Amino acid sequence: MTYDASEQDILIGVFTKMLRGATVDGGKKRKAGTKPPWWRDKSHEAAIWSHMSKWKHGEIHDKDSNAHPLVHLAWRALAIAYQEEHGKIDPAQEIRRDNGQRVFRVQPEDSQSDGHVEAKSNSSISDFGRLANAVQRGLFD
Repeated sequence: MTYDASEQDILIGVFTKMLRGATVDGGKKRKAGTKPPWWRDKSHEAAIWSHMSKWKHGEIHDKDSNAHPLVHLAWRALAIAYQEEHGKIDPAQEIRRDNGQRVFRVQPEDSQSDGHVEAKSNSSISDFGRLANAVQRGLFD
């Protein structure tokens, strides 16, 4: 059997659809002001364990989103990975310097003053642009 590289595109498409399903409910809660932005949210790790427990106890559909609890777990894990790689920085606020270094304008989490945080990333600008676009459309939990 020969490996078909299009499998990667299919996999990303399927996973994107699954993650989008887990994202809708959180987006509604953020819009209502009952949840912090995903990139600043401190509850991701606790939510991972909650979703794992729900799955271990036989739940296969979230009561709010109808998504599988392990999809919610994966979403939260990705959110933690983003925060650890970029900081609790709004990806929609990315700007570029002349030298190509990424700089994010943010309101520091525990401060009243404006500031900026520099974050370096190995991801491409197009990947980051797609992420920022997805955030703006509310596609994250």
